[in-house]
Amino acid sequence: MDEALYDIIRRHAESERQSVIENAEAEAAAIINAAQKRAETAMHEAREAIKNDADRLRQQRLNTERYRMNVKRYDAKAQAIDTVWRVAESKVRELIQSPEFDTVLCQLILECSGDVPSDASLHLPESHTERVLAFLKAQKLSFEVVGDKMLTDGVEFHWPGSKVVLKNTLSQRLSRLKSDSGDTVSAMLFGDTGESDR
Repeated sequence: MDEALYDIIRRHAESERQSVIENAEAEAAAIINAAQKRAETAMHEAREAIKNDADRLRQQRLNTERYRMNVKRYDAKAQAIDTVWRVAESKVRELIQSPEFDTVLCQLILECSGDVPSDASLHLPESHTERVLAFLKAQKLSFEVVGDKMLTDGVEFHWPGSKVVLKNTLSQRLSRLKSDSGDTVSAMLFGDTGESDR
């Protein structure tokens, strides 16, 4: 009887032992599987973080290079436009020294003659007074002509007894043109108005 009871207990213990082993193996496998999944998830997240960081770095470098390129392009355009104005200024200086400048002075006078009092004094480059006097006589204009050594590139009308002066000089006109037509010159040179650089 004792032996039969012992056999029953032994078989039950063996069954329990086997069950514990199987449960432990299943639990261990589940723990290992969960740990493996967490590790894979962490590795995937790390790879994504690295990829995102790399993408951000690439974008930052691209933006930096684009900014540098735009700065260089803007500088090149500015230099080209500046060259245009320097050439224009050179042409104005050449015109002042040319025989045609008498005709230019007469045109500058005509442009303003209707806007000034008839007793205004007309100041102009000293070396051109003779030609201008003949022109004024032909046009029946009676301005007092004053040769001005300081004036080289146009005319000035001075109101009598007043500080009012109307200037009409080539340098003044070029300066006004330079101020008013920046976009026009840019469009002529580059086919745009400078907005593409913003």
